[in-house]
Amino acid sequence: MTIAEDIVDVAISGDRVAVATLAGGVWVLDAGTGRTLAVLRGHTSRVSSVEFGAGGGWLVSGSWDATARVWDIREL
Repeated sequence: MTIAEDIVDVAISGDRVAVATLAGGVWVLDAGTGRTLAVLRGHTSRVSSVEFGAGGGWLVSGSWDATARVWDIREL
């Protein structure tokens, strides 16, 4: 799977990269290999920002749908 959506924001924490997209998805990638670890879906509009929490086990995304989501990514 590859990112086929327009990239809006990128965040890096340790060995993970999070990518916010105009299509409303948040991609989590392995920083070393570029392999997709997960595509997080739940926003109903563009994702405008992503940021890792302390320790990198949580990811927060903000969207044009007027919501922020907190994602537990510890198991990826």
